[in-house]
Formats: sequence, structure tokens, C-alpha cells
Amino acid sequence: MHNPDLIVLDEPAAGLDPRARNEIRDMIKKLAETGVTVLFSSHDMEEVSRIADRIILMHEGKIVAQGQPGNLLQQYHAENLENLYLELTDNAQTGRE
Repeated sequence: MHNPDLIVLDEPAAGLDPRARNEIRDMIKKLAETGVTVLFSSHDMEEVSRIADRIILMHEGKIVAQGQPGNLLQQYHAENLENLYLELTDNAQTGRE
């Protein structure tokens, strides 16, 4: 790669041991610090909370929330991103908001 503006990663830490996950996390943070936009998908909410400064939560192809993780947790009074996702997707499935 030669100085990309955007890097897209699909489940970059899936199936990796803890050391490799840490290396991936550090690489993503370093890229972001240099101004590279890193877009990654993940089902691991803990990993997302460690890396991302902005997130989009999706369910069945639709955006259910987006913003800074801390702001979303405060807005929805959620303990963590996993609970937030479960709450929002339960609301989407039952039609409540």
C-alpha cells in the first residue's frame, strides 16, 4: 500500500490469538493517528470499543445508531456496546423505540 486515504477491514481480529489481536489494534490506531480513515466491520463489541472513535451499529442492513461510543452509551443509558446493540435490535424487532 502506498499512503492510502482509506483502508477497509472485514473482521480484522477474528480468529487471532491475543498477541496478534493486540498488534492489529495497534496498527489500526497508528494508521488513524496518521490521518488514514480505517473502516472495519466486527461483531466483537469489546474490540470495537477499544479501537473505534466513531461507530455505526447495523441490524438487518439498516443503521440503528451511530456516533462516538461513549456518547451512545450515555444517550441510551447502556452499560456497554453489546448491551446497547441488544437493546436497539430488540426495539427494532418489536417495533418499539
